[in-house]
Amino acid sequence: MQKIDELCDQETESQIADKVGTFPPLVLAAVNGHVKTLQVLIKAGANIEAKDNYGCTALIAAAQNDHVEALKFLLEAGADINARSLEDCDALWIAACFGHHKSLELLLQAGADVETKNKDGWTPLMISASDGEIEIMKSLLDNNAFLEAYNHDGFTALMIAAQNGQTEAVELLLEAGANIEVEEEEVSLLVEAIH
Repeated sequence: MQKIDELCDQETESQIADKVGTFPPLVLAAVNGHVKTLQVLIKAGANIEAKDNYGCTALIAAAQNDHVEALKFLLEAGADINARSLEDCDALWIAACFGHHKSLELLLQAGADVETKNKDGWTPLMISASDGEIEIMKSLLDNNAFLEAYNHDGFTALMIAAQNGQTEAVELLLEAGANIEVEEEEVSLLVEAIH
């Protein structure tokens, strides 16, 4: 830790970033859940919204790796909960994608948008239904995730769960009130998406 303090005293964040390429030190610390290192870097003036070459901020990196304490610190330090990666994913979407329930819960409590979508129009409910992540789905549904949202291919979470054989996810979505019927004009869109 002393070495990090010394380095921060001697060099600016951009100089440090140049040494590691396109991964800012703050993001690297978040990837590994090093809260004390995050504290030192923020105190030294590191940009809390710095992004790596994938467009991920430290908050997104912490969510991806399920580092709850790092997430807590970054949120308290003012990290943008709505920051998005190059794939148009925010921290909540990433937590759902990787099945990180504790991180997802923390982000929901902090006010993350349960209806966030990635570049393909997938919501956290869709990605968790695809993978059969029941606890994640329950948390999202408890936070009023919209059951009838469509992705860019015209699929809802129920359709995605059914397509992937996620029976328990299908049951949960039906219990929550998901529409089992598809409107006639949606059928042609779905047929196109399947082929």
